[in-house]
Amino acid sequence: MTEPDDANYNFMMPPSIWSKKPYKSRHKMTIAYAAEHHPGATPILSTREVRAPCTPITAESAYCRLTRPRTPEEEAYHWWLISRIGAKSEKLD
Repeated sequence: MTEPDDANYNFMMPPSIWSKKPYKSRHKMTIAYAAEHHPGATPILSTREVRAPCTPITAESAYCRLTRPRTPEEEAYHWWLISRIGAKSEKLD
């Protein structure tokens, strides 16, 4: 059985100058990444975690607060906040 490329594991890291014993990695990583950046690390198979593929947030997202129109209540609150900013700056002068 082959493992998917997006499976992440904690690894037993080999001893280093600072740590004389093997130690568990603090972050999960793929086997390919660990092989490239930490030669000699062995995966701890019981810590397997499959993550969903990353998708960038787009401006067309239905929940993007910057692109969706404001409700009338949000618009009124927005203008009330702006008017308060002007009132505060007049008091400071």
